[in-house]
Amino acid sequence: MAGSRSKKRVEKTLSRQRGNKQKAAQKIIDRQKKKSESEKQLDSLAQRRTAAAGDKLTGEFSYNSKGFGFVRPDPEYGVSDIFIPPQETRGAMTGDRVTVKVTWADRQAGKCEGRIVKVDAGCGTIVGTLVKLGPDYYVTPDNSKYKVEIEVSESSVRETGAKPKDRVAVVPAGNADHFFREKEETIFGDRFADEFDDLFDEGYYTNTARGRILKVLGNTLSKEAAYAAVLIENNIRTEFDLETTDFCEKVSGEKISFSGRTDLRDLPIFTIDGAGAKDLDDAISLEKKGEGYVLGVHIADVSHYVTPESPVEAEARRRGTSVYFIDRVVPMLPETLSNGACSLGAGEDKYTITCEMEFDRGGNRLGTRIYRSVINSRVRGVYSEVNDIFEKGTESEFYGKYLSVYDELLGMKELYLIFAEQAEKRGVIELEDSELEIEVDEDGEPVGVSKRDRGEGERLIEQFMIQANIAVACTLKSAGLPCIYRIHGSPADEKLHDFAVFVNNIGLDIRGLPDDPGKDPKGMAFWYKNILDQADRAGIGDIVSSMALRSMMKAKYSPVCLPHFGIGAETYCHFTSPIRRYPDLFVHSVLNEMLAAIRGRKKAAAVLSEGYKAEEATPRIRYFSDTSPEKAEMASDAELRALAAERKITDIYVARYMSSKVGKKFDVKVTSIIKSGIFVQTGEGVEGFIPILEFGYAVYDEKMMTLKAGKKMYKLGTNFTAVLKEADVIQGKLTFAPARK
Repeated sequence: MAGSRSKKRVEKTLSRQRGNKQKAAQKIIDRQKKKSESEKQLDSLAQRRTAAAGDKLTGEFSYNSKGFGFVRPDPEYGVSDIFIPPQETRGAMTGDRVTVKVTWADRQAGKCEGRIVKVDAGCGTIVGTLVKLGPDYYVTPDNSKYKVEIEVSESSVRETGAKPKDRVAVVPAGNADHFFREKEETIFGDRFADEFDDLFDEGYYTNTARGRILKVLGNTLSKEAAYAAVLIENNIRTEFDLETTDFCEKVSGEKISFSGRTDLRDLPIFTIDGAGAKDLDDAISLEKKGEGYVLGVHIADVSHYVTPESPVEAEARRRGTSVYFIDRVVPMLPETLSNGACSLGAGEDKYTITCEMEFDRGGNRLGTRIYRSVINSRVRGVYSEVNDIFEKGTESEFYGKYLSVYDELLGMKELYLIFAEQAEKRGVIELEDSELEIEVDEDGEPVGVSKRDRGEGERLIEQFMIQANIAVACTLKSAGLPCIYRIHGSPADEKLHDFAVFVNNIGLDIRGLPDDPGKDPKGMAFWYKNILDQADRAGIGDIVSSMALRSMMKAKYSPVCLPHFGIGAETYCHFTSPIRRYPDLFVHSVLNEMLAAIRGRKKAAAVLSEGYKAEEATPRIRYFSDTSPEKAEMASDAELRALAAERKITDIYVARYMSSKVGKKFDVKVTSIIKSGIFVQTGEGVEGFIPILEFGYAVYDEKMMTLKAGKKMYKLGTNFTAVLKEADVIQGKLTFAPARK
């Protein structure tokens, strides 16, 4: 009996071991299968992202001080950067628009080279610091991306009164419309160089360009010089001419008329904005209708004052957008309109265009009515106060201020939560917002930095504005009217490949990527959401969210209706901010023209409903249609310039704030690892860089995105202590080093 029991125990043990081996083997097979599927997808993406030999493409050139460069092809090509050898750069500078011909490509390796065949006017103004080297004067650009020195003549220095260490703006010397790098002198001389054009006209360029001083901005470290530099570099217009200001003074003094408008002054309408906002261009209202809702989004009727072809309209078109800095604004419209006649201040009768939308209890839009109106906002709401009310209800210290609209606020929160659930279902991608909030003192100097907190009040307004933008875009499209749409394409193959490689290498599961991402935006959105969910569980959600954002196409303006990938909308435009964005003003102008035409036929207050079919276009409607492509392109360019300017000023202010903390220790988190070092972020959200030399002997693993220094392994999300070594207030850059024990 004992032997029998012993035999059974042995058999049971062997069986368990076989089972364990089978499970272990199956895990290996599953991992290999998972890896195989991932590698197949990555290989497929690599094939799609590489240009082919013989292709001719346009894009933006980026120069390296070693002589070579890269061309980033325009997004519509969907291909990766093209390497340009030193002799093929044609003297191009960073930022130049170029045409490149691909001369060699290895599609399997995902690499290609090319030669520049045409350089278009690129950078026309560069800002930097004047330095003197012996008898010669040079300007070192603030932006290190140029990787050149600008030589200026002694006469240019003398005429402008510039001194070494001054910040100056320089333009190309002579009659050139853009900078180009100088060609090296050759032993053959110009006569022979002309005869050997293929050799000498296309190669051997120096790291020097020639320019002349346009303007002296002041001491290079001053705050005012920093602002002036950023404005000039990004071509931000700051002055309004007399004709424009006189026009605005005249129209802003008009008395309110109710002719052709619906009087909404008895409705509980109010605004919610940031505490410091002065250009209030959107107000909201809500009524319950059975089990559904009627949401009113009332937008300042800027187009009533800024009429087509008026001097202020032309200026707004050139500016494209207001630019918001830390402690000041460069407005799109003069303040008599932006902060005065158009701004929806509480207790004042104001012209608006109302987008009235009816929703069922599931948040589905049942209908849209757009009409001219007059409102009187009851409360000047503030996000932080509304958030406090949502959290504490009647116990909030702000309850009394919002008493007249309290019931509406609760209903709005209810509808907002329905919209948020809808957005989740249609695959809207929620990316982490790493925007910084900088506190300044009475002198405008930064005294505090923190991550900007977005509460339910901010998200509620965002959802309501999205709904209005969708409704207006759908109404204009169905009516056959011109519109400047807001479009956002699916990620390009190149960037999608890079992002997929990144998340695969850090151990996230990339399976589920659609076979043809461009034709399955909803599938792509849910794939991104899955990646972000995995990252959240791994504690690196903010890092992966930032990388996901970089992988996506830039949203832009277009006269042609295409989907908006990020919002998950087939039809979308910007309607809700006409005080600060030109495309919104354009949409208002089209709506006002159509409403005027309808009123002319009906002799009553006009309403434009979703599904309305416009009759024969008026001359002005045809004008809007003809000019929409050019205006959309100008608006997209203006938006990019404004974003670049705002980010640069933020970086400079952060560096100014941190300059008093050099030598101090900070708890930091790794946000990215590259061959030359590690990017880190402090708990306040301040970002900086640690050069690899600061780690002593270190081994970088590009595939796994790790850095091993001694016994310490650094990977995404690793927390450690670092010391701030340098705060460069000109470049807006911070340099850290690992803290030594």
